[in-house]
Amino acid sequence: MFVNENRFIVRKDEFWVKSVVASVFIFSIAYFFGIVFEDTFFLPVPRLIQMVSLFFFFGGVLIQSNINNIGNKFDRIVVLLFLGYNLFIISNGFIFSGPYIKGHLREPYFLLSFLLPFVVLLKSNLLLQSFVANIKLTSILFLLGYIFYVFFKNDQNLGEQFLWTFGTGSGFFLLSFLYWENPRIMKNLLIALLGLLMATVMGRRNIMLTFGGYIVGAVGLYYLYSGKKALLKKIVFSLVIIVALILGYYYFMSRINTDFSVFMERATVNSREELLFFFFTDFQAEDYFFGRGLNGTYYCPESFDIASPFGGDVDYRTLIEGGYLQMLLKGGLVHILLFMAVIGRAMWKGFVRSNNYFSKALAGVCLLWLIDMVPWGMPSFSVRYLMVWISISLLFNSEVLQKTDADIESDIHRYL
Repeated sequence: MFVNENRFIVRKDEFWVKSVVASVFIFSIAYFFGIVFEDTFFLPVPRLIQMVSLFFFFGGVLIQSNINNIGNKFDRIVVLLFLGYNLFIISNGFIFSGPYIKGHLREPYFLLSFLLPFVVLLKSNLLLQSFVANIKLTSILFLLGYIFYVFFKNDQNLGEQFLWTFGTGSGFFLLSFLYWENPRIMKNLLIALLGLLMATVMGRRNIMLTFGGYIVGAVGLYYLYSGKKALLKKIVFSLVIIVALILGYYYFMSRINTDFSVFMERATVNSREELLFFFFTDFQAEDYFFGRGLNGTYYCPESFDIASPFGGDVDYRTLIEGGYLQMLLKGGLVHILLFMAVIGRAMWKGFVRSNNYFSKALAGVCLLWLIDMVPWGMPSFSVRYLMVWISISLLFNSEVLQKTDADIESDIHRYL
């Protein structure tokens, strides 16, 4: 599953596919440092790194894309329909001008978010190898970067990007923890807990859902699919969880008026009601089917505005917080339905048609993303969204689905 034994043939494939994965990580890290160095003379450096990384992304996707990497004919049709519709959305409003293209190539939520899903056409085994290698690096950077936690918690945008870029990869190891050695499991559990803590201190409920979802998802998958032989481990694990929850509760209550004051202020605040009112008031009947294209906007007063990288009237926003709503804005219900067809098909294969826990974990990644898309979960050129599409790619690989847990564990220990 994880390697092609013919090294002469696979060497070029490895370079380009792994370059594609690495380019997303490098782009995301450079985007983070673009926020760090915003309004300084250092800003051109991360911007240049973003451009260079995209060269390898586009090159790898163009050279290595092959629809036959998806084994099932029906799956190929569904994927091609979704990818083809992404290209339609891009063509619906794309402007051939330098500043416009430049803006799109440095922002993760617009043009690039429609192109990242094309990684599903690459070899899934090579995608996985590179993803695991890059997560090892970002997890170390997360733990080192957490030293500057005091700065992140006071800058919401910087803190969010730090967690998304360096922390969310931990979810992959947590959900598939049965195959990894204990030190790696504990390191990624620590990252998820620290991410949850930081998100709580900042009062970012959507990020709390992300990291909390990883932990709850890992526990849920373990209880559902680990088998009767693990009964004693389940009992011990349950006791550990109960103790952790009790300790966590008392810690939270002891700091409720200090570290967690922002969370308590925001806990019951509905910050989206007016935003949703303006969004749906501005939307017309025809927009629900095909959306408003790549440049789609909706009317919303300036006080709600998030500055657009493309300029224009500040009363018209290019983003709306929520993955489903963003898909609706740009591509309509057709876009949402095609996406659900792809990810739903992958989840069905993982939860129902597979012979191993690894595939269940991959399906869990997809399920948690669908939940994330309610409060935020924006399709983007990012590590989080890449993890979803690598999971889909693996779930469309019949060889992965058919392997036993022993086979998967052997492959992981041998190649990862």
